[in-house]
Amino acid sequence: MIIAHLSDLHFGMPEYVEELGDNVLKKIKEIRPELIVITGDITNCGYLEDYEKAKKFIDLLEGKRKLIVPGNHDARNAGYLLFEEFFY
Repeated sequence: MIIAHLSDLHFGMPEYVEELGDNVLKKIKEIRPELIVITGDITNCGYLEDYEKAKKFIDLLEGKRKLIVPGNHDARNAGYLLFEEFFY
């Protein structure tokens, strides 16, 4: 079984580099994992716009199944409610 693990994507940070995200998408497509595990800090501040960007990116990841776990940054500013809305 091939598992891909991603962590600390921090969508919403000004430092997010689209080229790096594109490289991740290409690599995931290349290795064709059966499971993609994303652990924590998907967003930087838990804002709606951060979750929207993260969801769009995660939807582009090609894998049979995805397991997404929130981190402390995702819970900021009541983001824990948005996490449930976007990923449950």
